[in-house]
Amino acid sequence: AAVTRCCRSVHRLRMPAEFCGCVYAKGSPAYAQRAATYATTHTYAGERALQPAAVAEPRDVDDIVRALHYVRDNRARGRQPQHVVARSGGHQYSGYSGGGDDTLVLDMRHFDHKVIDARAATARVGAGVRLHQLAEAFARAGVTVPHGECPLVAIGGHAQSGGYGHIARAFGMHLDYVAAFTIVLADGSVRRVPRPPMSRAAGTADWASAPSPAGAPQCYPSTLDERLFYSVLGGGPGSFGVVTEYEYDVIVDTQWPDSWGMQNAYVYRRALLDVLLRTYQRWVSSPPPPDVDLFATVVSAREWYMPSDGMVLVELAHRTGMRHVPTTTAAATAYR
Repeated sequence: AAVTRCCRSVHRLRMPAEFCGCVYAKGSPAYAQRAATYATTHTYAGERALQPAAVAEPRDVDDIVRALHYVRDNRARGRQPQHVVARSGGHQYSGYSGGGDDTLVLDMRHFDHKVIDARAATARVGAGVRLHQLAEAFARAGVTVPHGECPLVAIGGHAQSGGYGHIARAFGMHLDYVAAFTIVLADGSVRRVPRPPMSRAAGTADWASAPSPAGAPQCYPSTLDERLFYSVLGGGPGSFGVVTEYEYDVIVDTQWPDSWGMQNAYVYRRALLDVLLRTYQRWVSSPPPPDVDLFATVVSAREWYMPSDGMVLVELAHRTGMRHVPTTTAAATAYR
């Protein structure tokens, strides 16, 4: 804790002295760097609208609990900040991982652990792990789960948003592989929430009946854990608490020895985009088997990470082998 005192603004914010992580309040060194978020939208009047009262970096679950109690106490006393949000990667395009003068942001960067058991096909991963870190660790262990493309997105919000990625047709979404998660609720309680059994997820008689709109299924999750699981994984990142860890049932590479993928990158040209769109139209009208994925990323203007004015990245993946890939839509031919 002594190491972190240099970046705290304890007196003005009245943060609890027991909070072990760094705290960056407005005006303190490195505040601008810590408060910066990846993206905003027209909903906000520029970056100034996403200037939280402070950014705190909890070191453990106890720090998160302390921060939540601190904000609850502020609301009772009429002090600021009165709201708290969690930020794992800062890629929430509506700004929900940021805030204004009334908000304390919990930066989850220290929840970066990765525990992988390839033999058991399981993994435990902290909410602050970025996708490139996840991919590198999983590749070394010979396992994977579907996930998105941007390397700096963190799984804390990614899993709660579904986790659409490049192999979704073949292997599903990122959230399909979440076996459980640990969450700190608004009252400071900590829960490990497991995925409900498939019989219950299918809406069997085990589920409690509840009123629903006409024509809707008359089934409803009956326990708090069941409600939390399906709410967190689909209800919006951070809406129901602060997720600290995910547990996964992972894909083991050796289970799919014939799977393969290919990738081609091109300098952006409008004519190339036209060819790409026509190819996708052919796939929609006569799609390949569901275990084949064609994925394209198009950036039509120069970005800081690009060597050229725009880029088209095309990827093709197949989970079992080449025997089902239509030769007329092979990526290497379609975009030449």
